[in-house]
Amino acid sequence: MKSKRIAACTIVSRNYAAYARTLQKSMRISNPDIDFFVLVVDRKDKDFETQSGFDRLVWVEDLDITNFYHLAFKFDILELNTNVKPFMLGALSDRYDYVFYLDPDIDVFGSLQPLIERLQGQTAVITPHAVSPIEDDKKPSEIDFMRSGIYNLGFFGARSCPELKRLLDWWGRRCAEFGFNDPRQGLFVDQKFVDLVPSFFDGIVIERSPVYNVAYWNLHERHIDAKDPVYPLVNGMPLVFFHFSGMSFEQQSESRLEISKYQNRSDFHNRPDVMPLFESYRNKLVVHGHANLRSLPYSFGNFSNGERINTASRQLFGLVASRFDGSLDPFDAEGPVYRLLAQRHALGGQPFKESISSYNAHLHSRKIRFMERMLRLAFRVLGPERYGLLMKYLGYISSIRNQHEVFFSD
Repeated sequence: MKSKRIAACTIVSRNYAAYARTLQKSMRISNPDIDFFVLVVDRKDKDFETQSGFDRLVWVEDLDITNFYHLAFKFDILELNTNVKPFMLGALSDRYDYVFYLDPDIDVFGSLQPLIERLQGQTAVITPHAVSPIEDDKKPSEIDFMRSGIYNLGFFGARSCPELKRLLDWWGRRCAEFGFNDPRQGLFVDQKFVDLVPSFFDGIVIERSPVYNVAYWNLHERHIDAKDPVYPLVNGMPLVFFHFSGMSFEQQSESRLEISKYQNRSDFHNRPDVMPLFESYRNKLVVHGHANLRSLPYSFGNFSNGERINTASRQLFGLVASRFDGSLDPFDAEGPVYRLLAQRHALGGQPFKESISSYNAHLHSRKIRFMERMLRLAFRVLGPERYGLLMKYLGYISSIRNQHEVFFSD
């Protein structure tokens, strides 16, 4: 009987190469029969390619994505790395019988063969963020899952078949057009679209086993036994892979015991069971050179003259990208995109070293208190009804993608 060909992949920019090296090594040990690919989302760099240590490296520019440089400009580094996922999976599914995607910050401990068996006669397998209710007031909550996506797309598995091609074609089109990190508008990169997949496509397996895709978002329902960090258990069963999303690379101290920057439910005080996994994983990143690699610049982050591309420039270009021919290079500092953004005073500026979100707003007390005073004043001046209308309008207009008339009314 002909053996089935199986591939797995991850996607990184150069500054995340140590994560991909760590994942690749864990796949070599746990799944030696699976061909492992690393898609690098940066401009081609021969020196990096030679020194990467990747068994099978693919440059994003070689995927032949339509109008790729337009996408590389309008999306930031997170958005672009996630939105090229359907295209990479499509390229692999043309050559392999089964394909898997794993986020680079995943460590694999066990075989993926049971998932291949689950895929017999099916199309794809996805994992929910959680498979049981959350009853506390911490984050992430069930509401957060509804904002960012019911399924976590740090993992995706599929069987090559016509239905998969139909799924990937649809998913790729949606990612290319709408794959923004903007939960306020119902968008969250590639992930949010997959909420629709079980309704739109046949043969979708929803894998609820606790041994896959363990991460901060489902620790409330999963207990880790990592006395042996090489063969850890989850809920008494062998752990297949753990997802270290939002983990700090820096050594933890008594004052810094967070498991992930994206949550406030668990730390190493109330979840000491996971600490051996994190210590082991951090050591692997050190061995694979993350201390040096993390400073590598993102080559789609600047214009051709070296000037940094800020977030507003990317978002404003997204509003008018259809005005420009797909062959035009928006990174060209002598080109029409640069001139248009300069006319709109959208160039320049330095990135903020901190951001405010629902996860950390309470930590920014001075800034938040000032804004709260301004809102109280607006409430008194406008009255409750007009204030309510203002809040509805601000909720809509707060996204630059809803500000076309603000910047391009002429």
